[in-house]
Amino acid sequence: MGMMQWPPTTSLAAPAATSEGSPVRLPAIRSTTAALVVAAVITASLLGTTPPNTGSLAQAASTDDGRPNVVLLLVDDATVRDVMDERVMPKAARWLVDRGVSFSTSYAPFPLCCPGRASLLTGQYAHNHGVLDNSAPWGGIQAFEDHSSIATWLQGAGYSTAYVGKYLNGYAGQPRYVPSGWETWVGVARGIHDYYGARLNVDGRLRSVAGRYQTDVLSRRARAYVAEEAPAEPFFLFASFLAPHHGSPQEFDDPPVVYGLPIVTPAVEDDYRDVFAGEQLPRSAAFDERNVSDKPARIAQRPPLSADEVSAITEAYQQRQESLRSVDDGIGRIMAALRDSGELSNTYVILTSDNGYLQGEHRVRSGKILPYEPSARVPLVVRGPGIPSGAVRSQPVAAIDVVPTILDLAAAEDQLAGFVMDGRSLLPKIAYPQYGDDRDLVLEAGPRGRMTNYRYHGLRTSNGWKYVEYNTGERELYNLRKDPHELHNLAYQGAYASQRADLRKRLDELKFCAGTACP
Repeated sequence: MGMMQWPPTTSLAAPAATSEGSPVRLPAIRSTTAALVVAAVITASLLGTTPPNTGSLAQAASTDDGRPNVVLLLVDDATVRDVMDERVMPKAARWLVDRGVSFSTSYAPFPLCCPGRASLLTGQYAHNHGVLDNSAPWGGIQAFEDHSSIATWLQGAGYSTAYVGKYLNGYAGQPRYVPSGWETWVGVARGIHDYYGARLNVDGRLRSVAGRYQTDVLSRRARAYVAEEAPAEPFFLFASFLAPHHGSPQEFDDPPVVYGLPIVTPAVEDDYRDVFAGEQLPRSAAFDERNVSDKPARIAQRPPLSADEVSAITEAYQQRQESLRSVDDGIGRIMAALRDSGELSNTYVILTSDNGYLQGEHRVRSGKILPYEPSARVPLVVRGPGIPSGAVRSQPVAAIDVVPTILDLAAAEDQLAGFVMDGRSLLPKIAYPQYGDDRDLVLEAGPRGRMTNYRYHGLRTSNGWKYVEYNTGERELYNLRKDPHELHNLAYQGAYASQRADLRKRLDELKFCAGTACP
């Protein structure tokens, strides 16, 4: 992008761009650090390709006690379709999607719970933060160095910090532990995947909430924090919900075991049981893919889905949607608390998922980890002062960008003390739709016990190619612009030999990138 022919301005009403590229006027916002940051980013993105040092710009205004609050909302195993469907999450649609910017090309670089969450705490790819699985020896909380994270950085910058909900896998092994940097801690310490039998670690003390629906308990705790901490702004709240991840207890309408393997579901709150009964399972062209012979062996060997499997997947899909209704209620509570406390106009809210989820695509009955779009793509919505309402951005972004964005808004980048993040702030991309649209993203998955065939490195390029190398020697190559459902693996077609060679070279350059070496 060359120099833009636009007059420079530092006004808070600096022109931004809509998803179609036409300029709009941002709404007037409070004279806070956040306002200065957003205005500076918008100005710089209109003038050239290099974003400003927004941290230093915000520091210049650090005497203003109106620095923004930030709320990060995380759901577990939710797809883009799950979160963006207003029938499933109407309050999220009304409060966030309709009032903010949605990223349509957002990825979980490592589509698995614990690695994904570690990226949302550090702004790093998994190959740098070192959490490569949900459990030891390759992952889990034991592999995570929590002495330096978004919590410690914001705390050092004078923020009140709170964590509510599911933390990293393996946390139940040290249930009284409170990680560094969190002033308020409400972590699910026992029964992490038990919707009605959880025990909470509340600032180091265990509390039973058995018999109460976990999502409801957590959202009320988050709402209470907002209501109580609002006078002591600024604050950072990370609210992490279990739904729609599967969990106990088993319920009477759960799908039956098919071919000796269950298709797992979340537990549903009584108020929402069967509200999606009869809902048809969405079936893309990838659902029960007709010909998987060009896929890696673990996919190519799968038989077509049986009628019983499709029925079970459908029931699981319906229960997942029903469990998200409770999360949606929680989002409504938190947003209402921000409004009632007078803090909504000075708060940025980010909603995302730790990974996506496969539900019959490519003959995979359920799961994640794999680099296919339903597993690797995630919802990402940002709402706050100066953020355009109902806009969509298509630049490639990833979970590693969330932490840099929060630090940018909080003017807290000077707290990193040498820590190197791989992600980039989303603010320039929000301000200008063409900014950062030439970025390549790394996709990866580490070992899962002895299931090393799932280890891969891959790229999702800015021009719509996806290239994956498995440690088995197998390859996949897709042109997502022509084949968005990844039906035709081009990796072994001679006509694409040159494309494959270029992507392989690019992947070799990036698969272990760090900091500014990452695009």
